[in-house]
Amino acid sequence: MAIRWPFRRREPEPVAAPEPPPPPPATARIVAPIVGLWGWVSAAFTALDRAFSSLALPFGVGIRKPVRRHMIMLSVFAIIYLIGILPLGNFSLAALTFGYIGVLAIGRAWVLNEKQRTAIAKKLEDGDPDEMPDLRWTALASALQLLLLFPLLYWQLHAQYGLFKVEGDANFWDWVRFSLDKTYLKALPDWSILYGVHISWIDFDQAHPWGKHLVMLSRLTFDYILIQGVLRILAIRSTIGEAVAAVKADPEMAVRLGRRAIGPLIEKLSDPDKAVRGAAANALTQLGDRRAIQRISEAANP
Repeated sequence: MAIRWPFRRREPEPVAAPEPPPPPPATARIVAPIVGLWGWVSAAFTALDRAFSSLALPFGVGIRKPVRRHMIMLSVFAIIYLIGILPLGNFSLAALTFGYIGVLAIGRAWVLNEKQRTAIAKKLEDGDPDEMPDLRWTALASALQLLLLFPLLYWQLHAQYGLFKVEGDANFWDWVRFSLDKTYLKALPDWSILYGVHISWIDFDQAHPWGKHLVMLSRLTFDYILIQGVLRILAIRSTIGEAVAAVKADPEMAVRLGRRAIGPLIEKLSDPDKAVRGAAANALTQLGDRRAIQRISEAANP
């Protein structure tokens, strides 16, 4: 006879429901939409900045060889000046306006170029900085075009709309002096008002306030380009200095600077620290510059 053991069926234990996460604090609920909006606005401005810098492409900013790049840029500006000096009405104004926008676009293209170089050096992006055009001198040469663009713009605007107070006929050099008097000297520390110095007999016409607005725009442009250039040069020097200073711990960072690092690295070959000299020699060897390799040989065989 089979024996059956009485087994009691065990009921499954109830599983406790997970506790809901605590609600975010009030400050987080307020800040989160602002952070999201700022991210969207930042991305939109970045896209607009890139789109605006693309207007510099007709001036040759995408060409790596500096001689060819500068020849194209100066040729485009020469055509703009030729059209701008002729009495072609709004067509001349359109050409000069395109030249003005080109100067600003070249400056922004330089800024984006340097930001990408910094990202490569800091290992945030991959790329060869020596394959990118170095736009430092291009940006400077384009900024100097304002010395001609503003006088031509004032000349054509007055011819079309009579925005300024001019007694008699004013030639191009009169408008150059007007630009110096009302734009460049006023954008710098204004000593000319203090001493009552004026180099132009052309003045503002109170009946046409747009003349003052345009001169104010030219002053702001001059200040913007000057400040942008100084800040960008300081940023370049800072990036090079940081990368070369860290060559002992991270030689690759200096290598990722490209040819810009060669001069400072050569100076490191005279560093009293043997490890620094070795790391600098290693980085220079990877860069493959003939002058640098010769200096390495001279340092190794004094």
